[in-house]
Amino acid sequence: MLLDCGMRIGIRPDAHLHGGVAANATMHGYTMLKFVVDRGLLALPTGNTQEDVSAVLAAIRGQDLLSLKFLFEKGVRIPPNEQESVLDDVFYQNATLDTTREMLDALLSHEVDINAPDFIGYTCVYRNLGPRKKEYLTLLFDRGADPLHHDNEGQSPLYVAAVKGHVELVRIILESIDLCHVSTDMLRIELWEAIQQASRRESWKVVRLLERYRHDHGLDTLPREYRMTVSKTQGLK
Repeated sequence: MLLDCGMRIGIRPDAHLHGGVAANATMHGYTMLKFVVDRGLLALPTGNTQEDVSAVLAAIRGQDLLSLKFLFEKGVRIPPNEQESVLDDVFYQNATLDTTREMLDALLSHEVDINAPDFIGYTCVYRNLGPRKKEYLTLLFDRGADPLHHDNEGQSPLYVAAVKGHVELVRIILESIDLCHVSTDMLRIELWEAIQQASRRESWKVVRLLERYRHDHGLDTLPREYRMTVSKTQGLK
């Protein structure tokens, strides 16, 4: 109505320093974002990948699910090289678990890969391997995160959790492994290496948990080729 009466809306001249016009509109909430788009003051997607990503981050940081869904409905997408950092942001907002779940689901339903890695090969799972993040870790696995993904150093979340000695995190990871869709030989090696790391750090509860899992699933024996390689360097207990 105000625009119909000749009132003008100005865009702050330094908007590009604050993520762009789309991000600034998103920071003011869904009503403002929809208004400027519907009035033709803002086109989505903007044609600038970084501005689009900034708008998505503004919605996530404002815990504004309506704006996030609106951006996606208008065609905004997150490029592969930005997906891991955007996923991380979802879990850094101290939001309720329900809000976090809704934000995550909105991203996953619009071409965001839950196993997208960053430049060192970390997925969102690695960032949530902490004792206070068990609910987040469970949520990630429920949505298809890979518990045996390898980073650039060849370390999986199971390996990292064992190194840290986090019994409950190791338990959550083990429970998330789909034995029907993982190489048995690979899993035998993963478990053995995790046990070695936990033993070196005297994390005996982790060792017992891993050993019990190996025994219960018939994974005690290492592949012959791997066993020969290890026996040449350090021997097998």
